Amino acid sequence: MSSLEINKIAAAVLTAGLVVMTSGFIADLLVGGHGEAEEDAYPIQLAEGDAGSAPMAEEEPGLEPVLPLLASADPAAGESLTRACAACHSFDQGGAQKVGPNLWDIVNAPHAHIAEFAYSDALMAMADEPWTYEDLNAFLASPRDYAPGTKMSYAGMRSVEDRANLIAYLRSLSEDPAPLPTAEEIEAVTGGGEADAEAAPAEEDASEAAPTEEQASEATSDEAETSGTAGETQEAAADAGTAGAIVERIAAADPAAGQRAVRACAACHTFDEGGANRVGPNLWNTVGASVAHLDDFNYSNVFQEKHEAGEIWTYEALWEFLKNPREWAPGNRMTYAGVRDEDDKAAIIAYLRSLSSEPAPLEPLQ
Repeated sequence: MSSLEINKIAAAVLTAGLVVMTSGFIADLLVGGHGEAEEDAYPIQLAEGDAGSAPMAEEEPGLEPVLPLLASADPAAGESLTRACAACHSFDQGGAQKVGPNLWDIVNAPHAHIAEFAYSDALMAMADEPWTYEDLNAFLASPRDYAPGTKMSYAGMRSVEDRANLIAYLRSLSEDPAPLPTAEEIEAVTGGGEADAEAAPAEEDASEAAPTEEQASEATSDEAETSGTAGETQEAAADAGTAGAIVERIAAADPAAGQRAVRACAACHTFDEGGANRVGPNLWNTVGASVAHLDDFNYSNVFQEKHEAGEIWTYEALWEFLKNPREWAPGNRMTYAGVRDEDDKAAIIAYLRSLSSEPAPLEPLQ
């Protein structure tokens, strides 16, 4: 090989190298360098903290308890709410099963207590558990949440007041309505915030009696509350001014307000002349009447004893009875916790006084 040919080969190798280097340089200019990454064209905002976690959902409030409302709930309003339910349920004793079961005597009954009704598997799973007030509250609020898989197509009732009225009506559908919740039971669901909610005057009767020595406690509610001894209580009863003060409050009270206050009592009492006895006796013509004065009502022993003792429903006796039925007549079947507001008590007694063709005089009764 001549020296000329060797030079040509060397020149070709150098030319090829220059072409490769030039091509790489041009490619870097066109495609981009290998330095630090540039800022994103569309920045993504991430939450502070754990970038991988989803935003926290707001905690939903729990179901409002119904127990504190039952005492003042309106069964009549509850009955009106059930009109839309009549297509699927009957409510009378011995009523037919429809798409849904008959609802007579449902409160505290087992979940699947009607043998001839085909309950859903969801309710059969709770067959032996009782329908407590709060179970009914939860079911009425959202049947599908309470019993997933239930056949009930009803979406639910949002208002806790409506649920209370409806449950009060269901409670009335029984020959022996379930007792209203106690203060302790209310406290258990409210944490004590509304444990003092008043219950509705139900049950027993409203007759009363001439004050005996022990009934001296009827005197002034405040004095009776604080005296603490029988002697002090009798002293209070002996205070004629106290009885007179109660009468003055009743005279100044509004019977219409009293009528509104006793709406919740309609589940257990009637108030019209000749009205039927229910769980409690009819309350027409109570003021001034003997305790346990109705022959066709089955009074508890304590009321019968008061009747035999010749006691009558004086204003003072009614005042004390409404304040705390269990203290005034221990052992009576009244489940009502009592009326704490004295204006309400005065209004209720004023209303009861008006329930007569010849209302009792507004003076201390003997």
